[in-house]
Amino acid sequence: MKQFGIIPAAGLGTRLAPLPFSKEMYPIGYQSYNEELRPCPVSQYLVKSLKMAETDEVFFIINQSKTDIMSYYLNGQQFNMNFSYLIQTEPKGMVDALVKVSPWLPKEEYVITFGMPDTLFKPDSLFRQLVKKIKQKQNIDLILGVFPTEAWFKLGMTTVQKGKDGELEVIKIIDKPKIKPDTDYAWGIAVWKSKFQHFLTNYHHNYSEKAELVLGDVFSAALKEGFKVCALKGELFLDIGTLEDLTKAIKYMDIGGG
Repeated sequence: MKQFGIIPAAGLGTRLAPLPFSKEMYPIGYQSYNEELRPCPVSQYLVKSLKMAETDEVFFIINQSKTDIMSYYLNGQQFNMNFSYLIQTEPKGMVDALVKVSPWLPKEEYVITFGMPDTLFKPDSLFRQLVKKIKQKQNIDLILGVFPTEAWFKLGMTTVQKGKDGELEVIKIIDKPKIKPDTDYAWGIAVWKSKFQHFLTNYHHNYSEKAELVLGDVFSAALKEGFKVCALKGELFLDIGTLEDLTKAIKYMDIGGG
């Protein structure tokens, strides 16, 4: 079953403005380049995790101003991957960005690996574990990487429980709750089959509310429709979308987190 990665990078990054470059290119930690240490863009950790999961075909969704992402990653050959770029001309949110990929996907069954390029997570191998699980279990439609967090008020809080088959099943997702929910875990990365991509595309097409459609709400709608949604637990999830979170990520990498 072929795999495709989707990296949504069309956000305006207003909470970190003004920046002279895309927030996804913010240097955090270091990489080896020509046998020397050089700064590493935060999004590159996601790219390497996708590669570790044998996802070689990746779609970046960018806006028309984010040419620095294209200039750095080019066609992906330096990572032994193939990168394509789609433009989201209006800031209509993450679900809209994900739907833009649908016309470019094959008719046969496939797997989507999805992560956010302004985040860091551990272990690096979690995508590989998610892909392995969803390919092994025919009845799993969507599997989430969930992480312990204290920032319950700004993430998609995810309640899980052991199912009869021993799998960790997702039973509820609440996006940015106003009251602390009965879980300490939030989803941060995801892998899904073509069945869910079709559902996502149709749900977005039929959505008529004024409020922006968020991905966690589509996950919840899929649950109600009987989709099998499972999870694997990760160790750490860091978002650099705000100055406070960016500072935490820099400190983590400085003490050897990378």
